[in-house]
Amino acid sequence: VSAEGRYLERDGPPLYTNMPPCSGALYWVRGLTDRIEQPMAKLKQTMRTMLATDDGQGVQRQHAAVLNLLLEFQLAQYAQWEAGIDSVTYEKLKQPLLIRDKGSLLTVNFDPALVCLLREVNYLVRLGMSIPKAADELFRLSETFRIQIGNLQMITGRDNTMQST
Repeated sequence: VSAEGRYLERDGPPLYTNMPPCSGALYWVRGLTDRIEQPMAKLKQTMRTMLATDDGQGVQRQHAAVLNLLLEFQLAQYAQWEAGIDSVTYEKLKQPLLIRDKGSLLTVNFDPALVCLLREVNYLVRLGMSIPKAADELFRLSETFRIQIGNLQMITGRDNTMQST
């Protein structure tokens, strides 16, 4: 089976299609950790004497080092995302929700950064991660935002149709 189309090519870890950057990276780390842990668990169960040798000890040290690097990467990704939450939340929510373009047509101005933040929180909740208070408060309103934005898009579409005829 080809992996083409299943991952988003970018700088950093590969992301599944439609995954937000932070939670996508955390999913990638968790998947990689699972793929590293399973063979080591089998080795520990079946080949204890081999792991007691110098080479076996080296493999265990390398395994622990890789897991430690993955954990550090996971913590760094989460900390970077967490640091940008307040600026996105407060700045973007203060923007006007409806704007007129140069042709006097109305458009809904719900910032894509807010949509990305809501998607991040949704996936991070699924991962069992703790969510900062500002993001959690915003996430609790996500269904209200979704409904209201849909209604506003429908209303502005009808208004723009009337304005242009």
